[in-house]
Amino acid sequence: MPQETSRIEAKEIKVRDLLSNHLFEIPIYQRPFSWNEDNFQALVEDVSDAMESGEESYFLGTVLLRRKKND
Repeated sequence: MPQETSRIEAKEIKVRDLLSNHLFEIPIYQRPFSWNEDNFQALVEDVSDAMESGEESYFLGTVLLRRKKND
């Protein structure tokens, strides 16, 4: 049986589009999540402030997403 290959597509999207209507999960096999609540809160506030101030762009860095097969 041939092995399924994955294709990575790079594109620029709005943060609100990335975070809207999606449920995100860090798989158990990934390295442990090392941020604490203060780190997470600072990121959320920074992104929220950028959105509210109408900034044209906000650089998050690389975000890899994969759809679950049953979704």
